Amino acid sequence: MNQEEGKAKVFYNKHKSKFSFGITIIICLIIAKLITTFVFTSSLVDGDSMRPTLENGDKGLSDALFFRLTGVKRFDIVVIEVGGQLLVKRIIALPNERIQYNNGVLRINGEIIEEEFIPESYAKQTKVIDKTMLDDQYFVLGDNRGNSADSRSFGAINKSQIKSRGLMIFSKCRSSEGGTCSGLRLVWPYFA
Repeated sequence: MNQEEGKAKVFYNKHKSKFSFGITIIICLIIAKLITTFVFTSSLVDGDSMRPTLENGDKGLSDALFFRLTGVKRFDIVVIEVGGQLLVKRIIALPNERIQYNNGVLRINGEIIEEEFIPESYAKQTKVIDKTMLDDQYFVLGDNRGNSADSRSFGAINKSQIKSRGLMIFSKCRSSEGGTCSGLRLVWPYFA
């Protein structure tokens, strides 16, 4: 072993714990990035289309992996991509179902379905809908029916447009509250 190799070995042995700590931090950052990219994604509610369930400025995590294994069901909150934009909406009709909406009453395949998550006044703001979904189509609506761009305007979505499901709100940051953030709140399909 030459003198340079000896110095490097002494330096490494002297700072071994620092190297180990640095490598551990790098590995943790890589794992965190993989988890937040492929398992849980960060989501932001932008606008009032999901009121009263979700508010403008709500921030949280949504399931980007497991829903692909289990699928989505009626009334799940999902993050979808439409025209390059991510939107938070609620699944109302599933593939091969006929959705009819008239005077605040939702019918799926002719059967009346209750929407307990919104006030009746919001439901009555829903314009008349009569559509049948194809094999890979879903009909999504915002909970604030009078103020939502959803399948009524951009049409049914395909499964590939669903990017994640559920929302675990970890902060509510509102300008009306002085920009303060508060509380953890679950709006998550596994706890519904």
